[in-house]
Amino acid sequence: MSDNSVTRANIYIDGERIGAVCPPDENYDACEVYDAAGRYVLPGLVDAHVHFRDPGLVHKEGFENGSLAAACGGVTTVVIMPTDDPMTDDPVTFREKIALGRRSFVDFGLNVIVGPNPGDLGALAECGPCAFELFLADVPDHYRIADAGQLLTALRAIAAVGGVAGVTPMLDSIIRTRTDELRAQGRAAPLDFAASRPPEAEALGIALACEAAILAECRLHIRQVSSREGVDAVAAYKERAPGLISAETLPHNMFLNEDHLRALGPFAKMAPPLRLPEQGQALIAGVKAGALDIVVTDHAPHLPQEKELGRDDIWKAPSGVPGLETLLPVMLARSLGGEIDLTQMVAALSTTPAKLFGLFPRKGLVAPGADADLIVVDQSVRRKIEPTSMKTRASSTPFLDFEGAGTIDLVMLRGRRVVEDGMPVGDPCGSFIRPVRQGQFR
Repeated sequence: MSDNSVTRANIYIDGERIGAVCPPDENYDACEVYDAAGRYVLPGLVDAHVHFRDPGLVHKEGFENGSLAAACGGVTTVVIMPTDDPMTDDPVTFREKIALGRRSFVDFGLNVIVGPNPGDLGALAECGPCAFELFLADVPDHYRIADAGQLLTALRAIAAVGGVAGVTPMLDSIIRTRTDELRAQGRAAPLDFAASRPPEAEALGIALACEAAILAECRLHIRQVSSREGVDAVAAYKERAPGLISAETLPHNMFLNEDHLRALGPFAKMAPPLRLPEQGQALIAGVKAGALDIVVTDHAPHLPQEKELGRDDIWKAPSGVPGLETLLPVMLARSLGGEIDLTQMVAALSTTPAKLFGLFPRKGLVAPGADADLIVVDQSVRRKIEPTSMKTRASSTPFLDFEGAGTIDLVMLRGRRVVEDGMPVGDPCGSFIRPVRQGQFR
């Protein structure tokens, strides 16, 4: 694939970059040839929402095995969220996290967290974050954005340094009220967790974030859209403020539903939760219509024994599931099945996330001058997804027995083979990637 079109071509690699993309009858001298005839050659995936749990929570996942899971899943660039221990919130923790990345098998960008009293973000901006993350819920209170005034202050501080604000929009006040009501009634089944995070909490948070971003003139990226109400809110504000707002969704919210949460219990507990099937259909439609720009994993692994704590009481299980190794087979299966056009799938998984977070044109496309991050996929293969071969420490997936498509025969990172025939090749060679531009993305 080249420039988001499907074509037969020869790809020539010069060092770490793509040197040329030529018609198949045009030959160059090459010291090595890889025959990918009959298979897809895709740009390496860019997952813009990943948790590697490093530092502080490496018993769940670390840079090394998390990035290996990414590479084996065809994800050659990850953008890592800041919610570790300690959280990435200043230049010191930022540089420490870059140092941890020496163990990475893929290239990585970093996000930082911004609390209600951001002050001058200039020093943080100089470090090179892809986004400044704001949370309306699910973080300690000293990081949580509690009201519209705090949100506006934070967005103005981010705009002042030319940054992108990533907002996780679920409203804390609704979550807390619903959770307290349900627990007071003794309700602790998997679907009770879903009931604690209704679509209106997401839609209202999106509306608040978008209104504040327009007032602050700040580039805004909405995280984790999981509902029709959320899609509608994003679409309305994108029409009102073209080029200012982008949004993401997740494969598990697109293709799984409450039946999977009921069956898998704590192993399908995630935030936002799995919802009714029609909500997933709205997300698919949102991607196809362009209301939702990218698809990310929110890869958030926990050990099986941690998840098991919620077997009889869903509140005791941590939220989050792995996704790096299921992203491509799940999305490719739905693309080959006709639900999402292949070129649109590649845009949502590679090109557009690279554009949103300042990594384009180095990442996200197969074209001369881009990094030689390539995936060779045998798209003819269909297989059931099962966790036994996964590299993530979570050793589980909510896509258990889901029919995926494709096997990844080769993964290249900047011209170097990192995975071949499903097995890692060589030592970690990933690097920290700074964003090259911010502001509007179209």
